[in-house]
Amino acid sequence: MIAFYAAQSPLIGMTQPIPVPCPLGIRTFDHYEVDFSHAIEILQKMNCGDSFTALELYWPLTPECQEPFWFIKTSIGAQVVIGANSGKANCHKA
Repeated sequence: MIAFYAAQSPLIGMTQPIPVPCPLGIRTFDHYEVDFSHAIEILQKMNCGDSFTALELYWPLTPECQEPFWFIKTSIGAQVVIGANSGKANCHKA
């Protein structure tokens, strides 16, 4: 079974990772330029919420996606997408 790891909900903080099934339509990758701390710095410069509630990194298997992306949900319900190589960001407010 192919899997990635997520923290055990509803616990907060460091927990044992648990395997969960991978979402369909993603591709594998070996490296990326923008790590999670840099992605959070980019988020904090935007007007899309003061904190994040979810943070995921994956590369959708679609021709228009040329790099992996950070997908961040914020406390106000916005979704921020940040290129994991380019650092380009978009905010989609709910």
